[in-house]
Amino acid sequence: MTLRPTHGEEILLQPGINYFLLTFDVRSKATPGHTLYASVPFFKLNGKKIIPETSAEEVRKQVTCNNQTQSNIVKVLQWNIWHGGIHLGNEGQQRVLDLIRSSRADVIMMQEAYGIQQMLADSLGYHLKTHSLKDNLAMYSRFPLEAIAWREPFKSNPAKITLPNGKRIMFVDCWLRYAYRPEYTSGYAEKGLDPSVWVAEDSILALPDIRNIYTKDIAPNLETDMPVIVTGDFNSCSHLDWTERAKPLHHGYGPVAFPASRYMLENGFKDSFREKNPDEVAYQGGTVAAIYGQMQMSRIDFIYYKGGLKVLSSKIVRTAPEIDYVWASDHAAVLTVFEVE
Repeated sequence: MTLRPTHGEEILLQPGINYFLLTFDVRSKATPGHTLYASVPFFKLNGKKIIPETSAEEVRKQVTCNNQTQSNIVKVLQWNIWHGGIHLGNEGQQRVLDLIRSSRADVIMMQEAYGIQQMLADSLGYHLKTHSLKDNLAMYSRFPLEAIAWREPFKSNPAKITLPNGKRIMFVDCWLRYAYRPEYTSGYAEKGLDPSVWVAEDSILALPDIRNIYTKDIAPNLETDMPVIVTGDFNSCSHLDWTERAKPLHHGYGPVAFPASRYMLENGFKDSFREKNPDEVAYQGGTVAAIYGQMQMSRIDFIYYKGGLKVLSSKIVRTAPEIDYVWASDHAAVLTVFEVE
């Protein structure tokens, strides 16, 4: 949206993130699966009607079932909260809690928890799975969870969760090592770089990590016909995003065959966000450095799945529940709603 005030009527924006909060009122009997669209033809500021010079595309809202009353609906939130949510001072951890509550997620998969675990579990009244209360990875569940053996707790945090209807799902919360020669996920926005170097780095860092998680933590513990949901900060982009069509979004780079995302698809997993938002140009879904407004076109945080699950909706979350709150992390969150078949 582009605004061009007349001379003398300019509005001074404060440092930080400035945005409009657009909400939908959805009827309780709305049909699940339908999509609502909204746009902003005008708004009022200090009592004065303002018409945007240009307007952004319509905002979409997908209608999903109420996960609080439907035993076969599971809402999953994936979020790296940035060093335990401490970077906004005393309010940081409370803002993390506020976002989680507003999402109404049944299962929260978290990276960089680092000490927030017990406060969140107690405040939410959820079951907690973490290696230690000061560790990197944490899983919170509204439903009972069963810990399973795993090898590298800094990178992997698996559990089996039993739904009220008796269905069981394996969840795996993960964090993968990032490329640092160069660290392309924070510094790629330059011309003249070589994407094959990024792929090579991911091939010796992120790819072995996710391969080990799959072969050593997931495969040996799977039960017959058990669905699997793998979420995490992959510290690697997706080949589904960096396509020929999307080259203009990535400073001319692409297509790029990022190995971690390719590995997941080759092993039967589906990318829940990209499945529900297949147009990688219209819906980029960037998750990196949300608080700084950097690299908004690059996803490195994912919710993958395979087995008897259906994706009802999936979106990127990077605006706080309260409009005057600064986002609490350097990552956006990912929120996917599943139906258990």
